[in-house]
Amino acid sequence: MMLAAGLYIVALWGQVYLDTRKADEIGRDLVSESHRHWRLRTSLLFLIWSVLGGLTLLLGFGWLIIIPAYAWYLYRVAKGFLYFRLGRPVGLVRAITSPGRLD
Repeated sequence: MMLAAGLYIVALWGQVYLDTRKADEIGRDLVSESHRHWRLRTSLLFLIWSVLGGLTLLLGFGWLIIIPAYAWYLYRVAKGFLYFRLGRPVGLVRAITSPGRLD
């Protein structure tokens, strides 16, 4: 449980730190904006699932919620880093701006 709290505190700190710099990035480009939304969604959903899993640990089946929540969180972080490194937008925005799209 301490690991969950520590991981979420680090994720929340990163989210707050990056969003305080948002004023510098507003309207800068689609990649930055899509990654900001990706980070926010990842942090908030991870918080919700972690709290729900922590509460259901008392009932004995919280691990069935916590383990997939961590796997999903790690997947989202890895995908976000990969797409950021490639300079591509992440999430639904990526489908709209795909290079193979014909206008």
